[in-house]
Amino acid sequence: MNWDAPNPFTATLAIKDALRFVGREAELRRLHALLQDGSVALLGERKIGKSSLLWQISQTWPGTVLGPFDCMGKDA
Repeated sequence: MNWDAPNPFTATLAIKDALRFVGREAELRRLHALLQDGSVALLGERKIGKSSLLWQISQTWPGTVLGPFDCMGKDA
């Protein structure tokens, strides 16, 4: 473990640096599997990492990605 690495959980916006995006490999695999069959929407409470997951999918998905859309600060 690299103890000199910056804390990846202090970002207030989506984590876009792949080196700081840690611990979400299972979710990425699940999203990749779901995307094989069509569209996917992530819904959930604020500040749980939805935008970070969407950013990583947009960088790793070999197909066309529409988004990710940053909805921070948007009222429901």
